Amino acid sequence: MRRLFGPLAGAIAAVALSAAAPRSVPHQVLLTRSGDLRVERKFTVIPWQVTAPAGAGDMWAAGMPTRITIPAGWEGGSVLLNGGVDLAGLWPGDEDIAITIGKNGRFGNSSLAIAIGRANGGGFGGLTITAMDLAPVAGDYFEIGVLTGQATHGQTIKAARPTFFQARQLF
Repeated sequence: MRRLFGPLAGAIAAVALSAAAPRSVPHQVLLTRSGDLRVERKFTVIPWQVTAPAGAGDMWAAGMPTRITIPAGWEGGSVLLNGGVDLAGLWPGDEDIAITIGKNGRFGNSSLAIAIGRANGGGFGGLTITAMDLAPVAGDYFEIGVLTGQATHGQTIKAARPTFFQARQLF
């Protein structure tokens, strides 16, 4: 019996491993809003309305519209989350505005990520945010919350602008 050495042996081993342990298509979802949302409270968790790609329903359900949920049968790996919130309108004062990604209903000091912007009485665009959870398990869920100051109640999150929340499984 002859032994294989060098690049050919590595290539054969890689093909054998990929045939023995096929990877599934990663779970992924993109959520957007189909209508504007008024921010009426100091802290608002955003409900989502539209999902993509087709078949992404295992990570989002209309009955829990604020959540991206790790589905049953999660095969391991990390989850990469990112989103953007565009707060339209003229802000009445000089204050901080934040968006945050929370896990399992925990925000504040337990948030996975926080992005902060400053309104200065003029127009304010939006904020983007990215986070990664290295070891989520089935049933874990993630949400984006918007934190505004007292003076900014009644502002609107515009659906027509880049407001989104997405997740992708990383192996």
